[in-house]
Amino acid sequence: MKRIFYILVCLTFFGLSGHVAAQETVRVRVQLIAADQAEGPSDAALSGLMSKLQRMPYKRFQQKGSKTVTLSAGKNVKAGVGGHTMNLKLESVQSGRARVHVNWMRGRASVVNITAVTQPGSPFVCGGPREGNLTWIAVFSVQ
Repeated sequence: MKRIFYILVCLTFFGLSGHVAAQETVRVRVQLIAADQAEGPSDAALSGLMSKLQRMPYKRFQQKGSKTVTLSAGKNVKAGVGGHTMNLKLESVQSGRARVHVNWMRGRASVVNITAVTQPGSPFVCGGPREGNLTWIAVFSVQ
């Protein structure tokens, strides 16, 4: 009888802890940026990111779209930004750090398929496809 009770307690505990983890949500801001070698000012909306962006080999950065989405553990969310689609899936959250799988689509083609780890105050910057003289960049920021 004690063994059955022990098994029921374990099942209940693990069932509840799994339920709590599945309900974890994270808000992520996705920014789509066009980068190129042209002279001229970068978009003022990107001032908080310029220290990270200027590490890349481009001179000018222009924001082309921004969207904030809420991710729940294990669920896919599509974020359409500037003609690109970001398929996002929250894999885990540990110690305030979110592990997010990103499948960046341009039309029907996957152009970047990566898992990013980010946390508030530390956005993940991802280089993407080239189009003519510009390169697309996506920034993922936990809000």
